[in-house]
Amino acid sequence: MLTIATAASLAHVLRAGCDPGLSSILKRYQPLMEEEQLAVLYVLQPGDRRQDLDTARGCPFEQWEFIVADGGWYEAVFVLDDYGHGHVVLIPDSTECDPELLAICRGHAVPHG
Repeated sequence: MLTIATAASLAHVLRAGCDPGLSSILKRYQPLMEEEQLAVLYVLQPGDRRQDLDTARGCPFEQWEFIVADGGWYEAVFVLDDYGHGHVVLIPDSTECDPELLAICRGHAVPHG
């Protein structure tokens, strides 16, 4: 799992190159992370399990604000407080990912746009 918590780490990931669908999503967060540290992005990798995600976030994968399907990825957004701080969980739509997370995403996602 890749954790992106700063504008600098996001810029590094984009410079290093990544999946085009993921890159498109990350670029949408770039200006927001440069202005103020409001979100932590979690990018799941093949083999990551729901339990790994829950441990990394410090809370379970529940009570999301929305889940969007976009470019072969699911973008699950969690607002943590009244100031807008949150987590964004990015899950590739791939059979190599946790089947429980994929089932949740497929059942609740709306298309981007």
